[in-house]
Amino acid sequence: MGSRAYALLTGVFIVLFGGIVALASWWLSGAEIERKNYTVVALADVSGLAEASAVLYRGVPSGRVNGIRFNPEDIREILIDIELDAEIPVTVGTRAFMRPQGVTGLSQLLLSDSGENLQGLETSAAEPGRIPLEPGILDRFTASGDAVLNSLVQLTKNLNAVLDDKNRDNIAGILANIEILTERFETIESDFATALETVPSLADEASQTLADARHLMTAFEDLPAALQTTTNNINALLVVGQRVGNEVVLQLTPAFTSTLAELNATNDELQGLARLLQTHPQSLLQGKPPMTPGPGESGYQERAR
Repeated sequence: MGSRAYALLTGVFIVLFGGIVALASWWLSGAEIERKNYTVVALADVSGLAEASAVLYRGVPSGRVNGIRFNPEDIREILIDIELDAEIPVTVGTRAFMRPQGVTGLSQLLLSDSGENLQGLETSAAEPGRIPLEPGILDRFTASGDAVLNSLVQLTKNLNAVLDDKNRDNIAGILANIEILTERFETIESDFATALETVPSLADEASQTLADARHLMTAFEDLPAALQTTTNNINALLVVGQRVGNEVVLQLTPAFTSTLAELNATNDELQGLARLLQTHPQSLLQGKPPMTPGPGESGYQERAR
């Protein structure tokens, strides 16, 4: 009876342990997480990448590599099958990169999105969406190695052409001219220092000139007041002169009028004297002739008709 109970307990334990192991395997396999399949297309070397390698989206663990194979339709392409968590926002602009993991020689697959095209990338188990793999720094350097080497060779040729015998002589002449110019610059610097020594005296003279200019400006500021005073004096003088002129006119006008009357009378007498001399010149010696008697006077003679 005891052995049967022991056997029963053992069977129950085995069943429970198996269930726990199956449950753990199912949980570790990620069966409870919904995932989507994608294919990373690589044209460069993918050394260090293997199945079950981690896939990170912008640094966050998001999936793993399921397989690596060549594209049977284009042997240049390497197809990397990956699965990602369903909530990862894979877009048309998403790109893949490889990152080495220290000294282990293994690599991780990194996904990143520049944000240029936010349209979601369509994918399915039958036709996984394709994500291009961008070459790393080492791959780009290796690819451009030939071009860099050719540039170095061409640069060496150019240097050899520049540094031939004739050009070396020219360079030596240029260096000699530079040395002469350096000596001349030293002389110029000495002359400049001498000129700087005279600057203080020039500054003093400039200060004195400015002071004289200030005094002159002050005099010019006082000049308008003096001109105003002079103008007022001239105006007063003009008023006095006008008054004096009026008084002179008032005093001289009667005398001047009397003088004009006397001059007119004298002129009439002179005209009468001139007519008398014209008609009776002898009157200058004999005197004025007697007047001819008129009608009714003695001696009147009637003129013949």
